[in-house]
Amino acid sequence: MLADRIQRIGFSPTLKITAKAKAMQAEGIDVVDFSVGEPDFPTPENVKAAGKSAIDENFTKYTENDGIPELKAAIINKLKQENGLEYDPSEIIVSSGAKNCIYNLSVALFNRDEECVIPAPYWVSYPHMVSLAKGKPVIIHDRQAHTHTLEILRQWVTESRPELAEHRGVLHCFSGDLILAQQALELGFLIGVDGPVTYQNARKLPEVVKALPLDRLLVETDAPFLTPHPYRGRRNEPAYVRLVAEKVADLKDLPPEEVAQATTANAQALFRFDIDSP
Repeated sequence: MLADRIQRIGFSPTLKITAKAKAMQAEGIDVVDFSVGEPDFPTPENVKAAGKSAIDENFTKYTENDGIPELKAAIINKLKQENGLEYDPSEIIVSSGAKNCIYNLSVALFNRDEECVIPAPYWVSYPHMVSLAKGKPVIIHDRQAHTHTLEILRQWVTESRPELAEHRGVLHCFSGDLILAQQALELGFLIGVDGPVTYQNARKLPEVVKALPLDRLLVETDAPFLTPHPYRGRRNEPAYVRLVAEKVADLKDLPPEEVAQATTANAQALFRFDIDSP
C-alpha cells in the first residue's frame, strides 16, 4: 500500500504530450515534439571519453554529498569567468539534476502550509514537489488561457488534499468572465480583484465583482503593475489597494470598511496568517 502523499502527485503532463507525439508519429504524422526537451544530438565525444576514463581508473565509489571538490572548483571558475559571479565552495551543491535538487530543497525548507512562490513558466514537476512538502495554496495568474487554466485546476483539485476544499488558492489578477469565475468558485478558489476594476473601459471584471459573494473576493495591487485609477500609467504601490477596495464597495453598494474587513478575513483564511488587532 502506498502512502497518502503519493495520491497528491498527478501524471506528468510532459509525458502525456510525449505519448501523444509518439502516437501521432506512429500514424505517419510529421510532429515536432517540444515536451521532454531531450537534445537531438548524441553525447559529445569528450564527455563519453571522460566517463570511460573514470571507469577505467576505478573512479566509481561514493563521492562527497555536496559534490566532488574538483568539480565544485570547476563550477566556481566557470561562474566567475563566464558570468561574473563569485561563490564559495560552501555555496555550491552538485546534484543529479535540477528536479532532484529542487525537491530536496522543498523538503528541507518548507513546513506545512508555508508559502512557496513558483515563477511562471516553470517545469511541471515543481508544484507537485511543493505539494509533497506540504507547501501553501496555489496562486494562479491566468492571462488569455482561461479554458486551459480551468482544466489544470480541475485536475489539481481532483488530486489534492480534501482539507483544502474550501480555500485552495486565488486566481490572481482575474481577467476572465463571470462563467469562469463561478466555475473557479466551485473548485474552491477565490477571485483576486486588482486595479483594472477601476478603469472606465472595464466591463467583465465589474460584472464579476457585482455577482460574486464578498467572502470569495480578495483585493490586490499587483504592484508595480495594473495601477488603479486615477494613477493609471504610473508605478503601482501597495497603498493603492485602498482604491480597489473602494471600487469594490461602490459596485456592491457596501461601506468600504465592510469590504476591507471581509477581504482581509478572506486573505487570513486562505493564507493562514493572523493580524494583530490595533
